[in-house]
Amino acid sequence: MDVRPDVGTERAFLPGSHTLKDTLLLADAGYFYLDYFDQVAQDGGYFLVRSNKNINPIVTSAYCAGVEVKEKNIKLKALLDKFTSQPVELTAR
Repeated sequence: MDVRPDVGTERAFLPGSHTLKDTLLLADAGYFYLDYFDQVAQDGGYFLVRSNKNINPIVTSAYCAGVEVKEKNIKLKALLDKFTSQPVELTAR
């Protein structure tokens, strides 16, 4: 018997984006697909998905200990380098 981790993507099982109007899609990292999420948003749906570690979105706003961070439109990894051990609440795109 040979047991290996599942490395295949589950994208083929995502519902049609047009069926998610006013609906929240919750999914794990195997479903991560930016083009699909763009389409979900355009079709009036919402999503909360665990991403892979390779993404580096632009942070549009951030707060550390309730204080707004001055940097705007900064890459996520650059922001996290500045606040290595502090929790940060942020909005990214």
